[in-house]
Amino acid sequence: MLKLPFLYVIPGHGNDPMTRAQVQEFRDKWNTVLTRGIESVKKGTPKDQLLASIKVDDLGGWNVNSFAPANRLDALYAELQAAAAKTK
Repeated sequence: MLKLPFLYVIPGHGNDPMTRAQVQEFRDKWNTVLTRGIESVKKGTPKDQLLASIKVDDLGGWNVNSFAPANRLDALYAELQAAAAKTK
């Protein structure tokens, strides 16, 4: 998406349009969360402890608890396991 020329995007969640810089910042924070999650899975963190193991206090209000419902946590953990397996 960042290869496209745009000034603003309308997010699927939230009320305010996002600038290109805000989209880039969101992408960078999300990549940090994913990288930390992959590392946690590599260390053998069980699914029920995953969210607590991902440090986000340095990401300015990022909230991983939106993944707490079982269906979302199951999907996230499966994706992180797949990514961890590719980077061994």
